[in-house]
Amino acid sequence: MRQDELGAVVLKKTDLASWVRGLLASYRVVAPVREGDAPLRYRPVAAADAMVLDGGRPLRAPKEHFIPQVEPLLAFRGSGKALTVQPATTGESATVILGARPCDARALGRL
Repeated sequence: MRQDELGAVVLKKTDLASWVRGLLASYRVVAPVREGDAPLRYRPVAAADAMVLDGGRPLRAPKEHFIPQVEPLLAFRGSGKALTVQPATTGESATVILGARPCDARALGRL
């Protein structure tokens, strides 16, 4: 990696796999993935070689990985007549989206 004249960090394509491995140690990484003959979709990845960053646009925006359609809010536990209510935990770590279009990345900031 190096910094360009504007201060942006430039990552060489040859260093991408090791950078993604570093991300996977601490984050859930979501990137465009091709599943068979289906169009590209954003999916969680386990390795850099599963990502398709130069194969066109994914079918849908990545927002479903930040704002799920269904999300548990509370967990109920009962023992006899006693009932306890606790906030639900998802167990997911912070998420990194790779390969998002600029318009989708800006929209996530608005959401």
